[in-house]
Amino acid sequence: MARDSGRPLIAGLAAMAGLALGAVGAPPAEDGRPDIVLLAASGWRAEFPGRDENPERWMPAVASLAARGLRFRNAYTVSSAPAFAEASLLSGLYPSVIPSPQRAFPVPLAAAPFLPRRFREAGWYTVHIGAWRLGLPPERVGFEAAALAFGRGGADAGVRVCRFDGRVEQMGCHADDWIAEQAAETLMRSARPLFLVVIWQGPAGEPAWGEGGGPLPVLWDDELIGRPAYLPTGLHRARARAAGATNAAGAARVAAGYREALRALDRRIGRVLAALESRRSGRPVCVLLTSLHGWLAGEHGLIGAGLPYEPSIRVPLILVAPQVRGGEDERWALTVDVAPTLAALAGLAPAAPCHGRPLWPPAPDWREGILHELPAPREGARAAWCWREGPLKYVRSEMPGEPGALASEELYDLAADPFETNNLAIDRRRQGQIGALAGALRRAQCTIELDRRRLAGPDERPAKKEVMMRAR
Repeated sequence: MARDSGRPLIAGLAAMAGLALGAVGAPPAEDGRPDIVLLAASGWRAEFPGRDENPERWMPAVASLAARGLRFRNAYTVSSAPAFAEASLLSGLYPSVIPSPQRAFPVPLAAAPFLPRRFREAGWYTVHIGAWRLGLPPERVGFEAAALAFGRGGADAGVRVCRFDGRVEQMGCHADDWIAEQAAETLMRSARPLFLVVIWQGPAGEPAWGEGGGPLPVLWDDELIGRPAYLPTGLHRARARAAGATNAAGAARVAAGYREALRALDRRIGRVLAALESRRSGRPVCVLLTSLHGWLAGEHGLIGAGLPYEPSIRVPLILVAPQVRGGEDERWALTVDVAPTLAALAGLAPAAPCHGRPLWPPAPDWREGILHELPAPREGARAAWCWREGPLKYVRSEMPGEPGALASEELYDLAADPFETNNLAIDRRRQGQIGALAGALRRAQCTIELDRRRLAGPDERPAKKEVMMRAR
């Protein structure tokens, strides 16, 4: 069984006075290159506005790190589907640049400027540990070593993992415990400058219900009036029924189960951070902690990810580095910003194309709108695009099997309606706002499509008809 550690981090962790994180008493590294550590999970959402449910109440290791680093209060994933989110996290590109997104494990363009490849070429030891959802081997994107985990492990018969040496074996513990153990061992044994990516299954891989009660999810009995017609009979509502969340007691158990999953994730994160503080490489350390996507834990009577609603797309994002001042940042941060941020902190030249922007140092001008994509149906959700400017959020869903064909539109004013209960798109007086937001969405899509065509080879470029349909 892998060991978990929830013990508090020592005061030296992430000290902002230029102290090398996790290298107290070690001689300075000769080349001065920092260790770069990217920690992520699936299904870990940021706190939802308006509720006394801050996840950091159950996550002491995360809270300790956030207190010493820069926390982004308005961070969003660019895709709430795990495979697309992972590709964007490692490339800084929107998932629309991925060809053949209908595949279960989409294959990113080989020419994409993957962050691990850039670090490996610059001399870092690049390692990936944990979940892997891309349809190509980790070495193809630049990882020198990888330890991949599939399934939950433990009592799950037939669950296997692929270790660094290529051996395949069955786990004897939960997959996320195994991931934490492998990450800790990597930190302790590697003397080279390290680029380490750790991705846990997180709450998305845990049971959907827990023991006892607690605060009810918001609108657990929502009838979804005014929402896309497929939602009341879709997979997300079916999961809620299967979990017993069709009554108040069952909905409370689902919420309690999600909180228990957060506690387990925090223990695993704490295990890796404890190993990081024990590392004696003498190098400064940059840590970025985030999530691939959020999770609906019974809100609106739905369970899962993939839908463009706030619990599913808002994620935590914490940055710790010697040159980064701690505190809170209100800017809109996106998961495509992770790759350019880590590259900038390591002193690497900017990649091109890149849809994200470095989060540090703060730029005088910043994005005025944010985009979320689900370019192909996933996990019971239809293909959908979301564009937000200020408090207004516009969602466009497509007909299944008909790319570009409009199925439904949604418009929410998050300042007046933070829980997204009132779809304003049915109000004809809002057509001007819908047209303006839809136009901004189309312009963003066209820009991304141009970058896709720049990266694609002759055999990968989409047909003219496909490009037109994507831009509609």
